[in-house]
Amino acid sequence: MHFPRRMSLVVVWTLWQVLTESVEAIYPDKWCFGDRQEGAMYNNKMYLVGGRFDDAPSIRANSDLIILDFTRSVGDFQKDTSLITRIPINNGLSPYVRESGAVYAFNSRLFVSQGESPQIPLWDFTQNQPSEFALESLGGRTWAWDMRSQDWSVQPPLPVKQTSGAGVSYALSKKTGKAYIIAGRHEDAPWWEKYNEMLIHDTTTDEWRNITVPAYFTGLQFAEVQVIEDVGTNGGGVLIVFGGSIVNTRAEKSDNSLSSIHIYDISSGTWHLQPAQGLTDATAVPSPRTRHCSVLISSPDKSSHNIYLYGGLSSSIVVDKEEKVNNEVWVLSIPSFTWKLVSTEGVNRLDHTCQLLDDRYLVSFGGKRYQERGDCSFGPEAPLNVQLFDLVDLKWTTRYEKKTDGYRVPKILYKDGLGGDENGNAKLQKPPRGYQDPDLALLFPEVKASKTAPQSSSSSETGIGEGKSGNDENAVSKSSKSSNKAAIIGGSVAGGVVALALLALLVFLLLRRRQSRNSEKELNSTPPAKYVGQSEYAHEVG
Repeated sequence: MHFPRRMSLVVVWTLWQVLTESVEAIYPDKWCFGDRQEGAMYNNKMYLVGGRFDDAPSIRANSDLIILDFTRSVGDFQKDTSLITRIPINNGLSPYVRESGAVYAFNSRLFVSQGESPQIPLWDFTQNQPSEFALESLGGRTWAWDMRSQDWSVQPPLPVKQTSGAGVSYALSKKTGKAYIIAGRHEDAPWWEKYNEMLIHDTTTDEWRNITVPAYFTGLQFAEVQVIEDVGTNGGGVLIVFGGSIVNTRAEKSDNSLSSIHIYDISSGTWHLQPAQGLTDATAVPSPRTRHCSVLISSPDKSSHNIYLYGGLSSSIVVDKEEKVNNEVWVLSIPSFTWKLVSTEGVNRLDHTCQLLDDRYLVSFGGKRYQERGDCSFGPEAPLNVQLFDLVDLKWTTRYEKKTDGYRVPKILYKDGLGGDENGNAKLQKPPRGYQDPDLALLFPEVKASKTAPQSSSSSETGIGEGKSGNDENAVSKSSKSSNKAAIIGGSVAGGVVALALLALLVFLLLRRRQSRNSEKELNSTPPAKYVGQSEYAHEVG
């Protein structure tokens, strides 16, 4: 019997899965834990800079550029160490070794700015001892890595600022290529030497601006900043700022309430403040916290913009004589400014970093469970420091599977208060108690519900489903056939751990089915596979 090439590849891939299923990966440097890295996602690769690792006799400063590879269709970070690459940095660029800074990527360049030198040494693995190389102050310089040439360059201290800020809060507009870096404190200086400024870096021209922020931002550290594009004055976008902490002149830290959300209208340069509340219970908001991470994803019709917040340290809550480290995932939905708890199944984390992947995953790297000590017991919970949270299924995993259907609003959000469906059509498009500042209503114009919006066919609590249009019965029928075929192929792949005889039987049945579909009658009655795919996913455009 002749096996088509595609089927042969499936068989080979499945055999490989069978042979490697029980193999556990051990990273060459035997990471115990890593924390305080900053990262950026670009072309399905996550670039990580700075921070610390515990893979030597003592904790060491990280002097490598670390790259997580999500370009493959499937990748298991519990088994495959080839998904992680480390590129040593030339000693001439060693002052870039830092923590608590800003890292962002645009137009094939990775930028590393702000932060401070870690208070721990580098490690000399050839001599198996701490390195004698002295770390320098950063002095307001910015480093850029060209992803095409893989060369580093150093930009001199900024004309608008001669020092670097540690513990800064930042975000990048992927539409304009501008980075916004807010507040923080003076590097290598006492806690009370704080900034009340926002740096704006135009990565397309390498020009910088320094503007003053409201007094209540003075000394803000480790807050979350997200950019919502195409809203605000003239559609110029807004910044959403929340969380983090403030340290006063007596070195006393207080975490910011997550009931207060700050909005910066980029085009007009004005700040606004809006109270937030729980989606179903007005009092159900996250406890104040800092050193967390977040990602932003909008509904397909842009009627809601959902910020997923993961982990963080709650200084006001003490558990077993230590400040509480959270494992929750909360969603802040804009413009309703409402919070909803969607998961408590993650690993407790602080000092980790998160990025958005495929408009579907929150990817978390590093962090630790406890405030005052490291944790060498990752085990199956977070091998190689990598975790993925599916923003639709609301489940954690270490296995990456490329999703092509993009983001859908989880059912727990639209059924519990936002209204609408998995494609958006949110009915709650303003705060339940109204805007504190009437001008905010102008920044978030109402998105009208689509009369032809697809209806979800999901019956799960998180709104998972293919969401086919109810206006095309033929499309539903064709999608059903396509889904049956995909399910059989998917079952054969997933069945890599069972007997090969069963796999051969499934392959044989698939060939029989394919042969039967090659008849003239089938060819005349069934559109090409490409058309079926287009019909099945036509509602996802835009």
